[in-house]
Amino acid sequence: MDNKIIDRLAFQNPWWQTGQIPLSLTPTYHRSIFTKIIDYLTLDRIIILKGPRRTGKSTILFQVMQHLLINNRALPTRFCYISFDDPQLRLDLLDILALYESHNHLSLADPVTTYLFLDEIHALPHWSSLLKLLYDKKFNIKIIVSDSAAASLLTHQSESLGGRTIEEIILPLSFPEWLDYHKSRPNPSLTPPMQTLFSDYLRHSGFMHLQEISDPTLRTRMLLEDVVTKAIYKDSVEIFGLREPAILEKLFSYLASSSSGLVNISKLASMLGIDRTQTSKYISFLENTYLVFSLSKYSPLIRESLRSQSKIHLIDQGFAPIFATPPDSLYESVVARHLFTIYPRELYFWRDRTEVDLVLKFPNNLIPLEVKNTTSVSLKELA
Repeated sequence: MDNKIIDRLAFQNPWWQTGQIPLSLTPTYHRSIFTKIIDYLTLDRIIILKGPRRTGKSTILFQVMQHLLINNRALPTRFCYISFDDPQLRLDLLDILALYESHNHLSLADPVTTYLFLDEIHALPHWSSLLKLLYDKKFNIKIIVSDSAAASLLTHQSESLGGRTIEEIILPLSFPEWLDYHKSRPNPSLTPPMQTLFSDYLRHSGFMHLQEISDPTLRTRMLLEDVVTKAIYKDSVEIFGLREPAILEKLFSYLASSSSGLVNISKLASMLGIDRTQTSKYISFLENTYLVFSLSKYSPLIRESLRSQSKIHLIDQGFAPIFATPPDSLYESVVARHLFTIYPRELYFWRDRTEVDLVLKFPNNLIPLEVKNTTSVSLKELA
């Protein structure tokens, strides 16, 4: 049994033998968040990268290794990468690490820094308690975790890891990142080339594994199979215990077709044939697998904000042609998604007798934002 586990570990960590991170795992393009993650390594915190599947979280882990290997002269045997998508490694983490230490003739208690890269951590039973044990031993180790299930992270952090983590959400490529990836960034003014590129971005997808897929039919198929189907029929069933994923799929289809719209829980419950409580729970499943995100209505009264209807936005524009999302709704969702990445806790919308698409709330300032697909805006629209 031990030999089999060591074989699986060695397979996932070829640099123990070669001394190098395979080039196939470390593309030259780096997400804009990469530098910030490197800076976080100086902190005494567990780094958590969360976000939907196929946004490049695993790639970031390998790029961090490459950076440490080149710039910090870290020893390759001091990198331990474990993907818990491998069912054979869903064992007690401390037992796995003991085999890692034995195989590489080292100890986590050594003064030399050891780096633990734990991918799709939600698949490991009791993972938060195990990480707490490691963290509290105060070994010279750095732990970077990735996960695609927000509810798993929220639950376990509140139980065990409070005050021990720092998080970043890794979403599909924003428009600036998409331009950088495709080496297409022109003058930043809204010139015709920029408008053409933005139109291309809206027709494409921000998911990393689809960037080199030029066939739109194949791209759609891969988006549905690799992201939507796995989130709804795998993650929601395995992680959240969902019994009727087909209802969740129906709900997602409806919300995607009306992205940026207000959510009427009673109407949705009637359409789905379930009660309001279940409907709210299903929406939270979609948020927790990062297929959508919601914005609350801004109000100086917290109670009113919580009681008001939310707006739901798609996490990626690639879903729009599949579910016939109206263009104006798509534009608003793309802008909202970009701002949500930067200001997840400060972003709202406003609605009373009139409506403001987006509102950024800062301690001493409110910034209203309207999203328009036009070259001219009347004063009446700004009133």
